[in-house]
Amino acid sequence: MGTIRVVDVVGDEVLSADAKVIGTVEGIGVDTENWKGRVIKVFVTKGLEEALGVRKPLFGSGRFCFETSHISSIADVITLAPKLDRLKEIGVDPMMVPRWSSDVLLKRIVCSGGKEVGTVDEIFFDEKRGWAMPYLQAKLTKELKKQFDVRKFKSGLVKIPTVQVRTVGDVVMLDMTTEQLKEIIEHSPG
Repeated sequence: MGTIRVVDVVGDEVLSADAKVIGTVEGIGVDTENWKGRVIKVFVTKGLEEALGVRKPLFGSGRFCFETSHISSIADVITLAPKLDRLKEIGVDPMMVPRWSSDVLLKRIVCSGGKEVGTVDEIFFDEKRGWAMPYLQAKLTKELKKQFDVRKFKSGLVKIPTVQVRTVGDVVMLDMTTEQLKEIIEHSPG
């Protein structure tokens, strides 16, 4: 599949190697230090909690997490390499995942000079490169879109390389000025 977005996998069914539906994707655990997708969190199919080693909640679905390295294929469904009886061994404690994709999406983005750029609209992963996160998609503020006179980006969406992100906290802070961002936009394919 190559480059995928969070929206491409959230809600997808996850199957074990022996074709058991273990649940649907709730989110992706992201490492914003090394820019990789590390963990997938799944809403567990009722009745499989014990087989997966997860606590059955009083209400709702249990959650099962596993590292992305256990995925054998992604298409209409996500297929794991292990069979159902081996999945308990690959489970990851969701409390050990410092940040989920939902924690990054919609965060405000600011440039190194403190100017607000917009918000994180989408996160992209390259499954062929170990779930590397090459870039974030930003939805520019109306003010910045007007300032840049960005006609070719009617939607105001621009891809920002993750190598240009200094840190992620309450906001996503870029390691570039608005002028450098404008250069990226001008040299992006329209």
